[in-house]
Amino acid sequence: MRAVVVGGSTGEGHTLSRSEFVEAMTEAYEATAGRVPFVAGLIVQSTREAIDRVKALGDMKIAALQVTPVHYLFKPSPEATIEHFRAIYEETKVPVLIYNVIPWNYLSVDDMLAIMDAVPGVVGMKQSSGDLKSVSDLILRAKPENLILSGIDALLYPAFSLGAHGAISA
Repeated sequence: MRAVVVGGSTGEGHTLSRSEFVEAMTEAYEATAGRVPFVAGLIVQSTREAIDRVKALGDMKIAALQVTPVHYLFKPSPEATIEHFRAIYEETKVPVLIYNVIPWNYLSVDDMLAIMDAVPGVVGMKQSSGDLKSVSDLILRAKPENLILSGIDALLYPAFSLGAHGAISA
């Protein structure tokens, strides 16, 4: 599956004011002209701000939201994290991808599976913690309908292939 994601961490989505966020989303949305699914990235400090930003996008046809867990100065409880994702989905009705990229609040495989089970609108996740084992664990344990995406550079494009005898070659 291919899509355009705007507002991720590499693109400094976390640094945008709300008006800059809306402007960036609008420009990118218009540039894609419906040719590919459009995903809005949300790296914000609160559930309310995530919801308000999505509502500020008006009638854009957004395929999904890529949303970080809350990331205050402390790590919220698993229950509070589930409620964060539930509130965003219930208020926006846009499918949600968990964006596991916040270093002081990386979610475990069990946490991400629990969120996807508890909130029907959370359709998958993007693992960007750098933990390759968690990606394989998610693939093995998630439901077939859950999307498992990787933000780990080593998994983005096969840079190496196995040769005739199983040796790695460039």
